[in-house]
Amino acid sequence: MIYYIMKKASIRFYDNQKDIIHQFKHNLKLVDSIQVSNNSNQDIMNGNNKNYLYTQKFLKKHPNNSFAQYLFSIKNRENSASIGFSYNDALELSRWANLPIHNKVVIFDWDGTLSVIEGILLPRTKEETNTHEMNKITYEDIATYYCGGKYRFTWLRDLFIYLHKKHVSVYILTNNPIACNVEKEGRKHFFRVIKEIIPQIKLKEILCGYESNGFKPHAFMKNKELKKSYTESER
Repeated sequence: MIYYIMKKASIRFYDNQKDIIHQFKHNLKLVDSIQVSNNSNQDIMNGNNKNYLYTQKFLKKHPNNSFAQYLFSIKNRENSASIGFSYNDALELSRWANLPIHNKVVIFDWDGTLSVIEGILLPRTKEETNTHEMNKITYEDIATYYCGGKYRFTWLRDLFIYLHKKHVSVYILTNNPIACNVEKEGRKHFFRVIKEIIPQIKLKEILCGYESNGFKPHAFMKNKELKKSYTESER
């Protein structure tokens, strides 16, 4: 009797948008491209956050969050996607991290995947940075806000610490323009926010599809390390 063992992909990519997943499935077939559910995510404020009152609802649960306090003071009307990478997704990814696969890589979208918000409000000028500093806004509070609360922020960070121990390389690949290399001030702050969630990440591991006209596979292949990992997975 002959047993056939299916080869597991060494590269995973998570995104909430169907068209982006299609880009990967069509152009980078060896990447395991996974669309996170667009159903209401109960990990995010008990699923009760899909409206423009997200900031107010968040403050009721986290009244001491410096970033949410600032957003409320400027009358920010944030829309929450109420979706994102879930705890069950994290459990499944942890199991994958334990498999005997060489050079494991996982790539995450930001908006609507790690973050529960489409878009991110961060300083893009020195003056805006000064405003944040005057309001004593912390990067952890910003990360907690965009993760949907302390509970989800904590298990996401625990997940990425675990992935690091399992020698899984982690990247962010977003179409959010604040991650572009030309956005010196904004990219710096974005990196600091991401680092609260993914402590071991390096700035060079934050990639921006906006620089490739929204075509994320191109941004993927422009990265030498990811291109090398993909080429090795073909063998």
